[in-house]
Amino acid sequence: MTGIRKALPGSQVIKHADRSFIGMGDCSITWQQTISWVEFKCWIPGKTWNGGDVPVEKIAAESEKQLEFMQKMSREAHLSAYIVRTVRRWGKDPNYKSLETFQMG
Repeated sequence: MTGIRKALPGSQVIKHADRSFIGMGDCSITWQQTISWVEFKCWIPGKTWNGGDVPVEKIAAESEKQLEFMQKMSREAHLSAYIVRTVRRWGKDPNYKSLETFQMG
């Protein structure tokens, strides 16, 4: 959350806990009259992954309640997005990291 606040000076970033409502996004961001809902995921691909597209839609579909919530928020807010961090723990570069973004709606 600190990184988001630094990247968007003056923003209001609210981290949400899933205890009270299962499926809620990880945080909401209000910045320059724009409201966004964001869900963060970490994906560790299998050894057969060739470095191509990250299956963000498939990763999102693994939590049906959360996907429904994020789809609803994409209609109500300005932006609803998944941010997926891919961590490859095998091969030549064990510290490989990438980010993929999937915008709902």
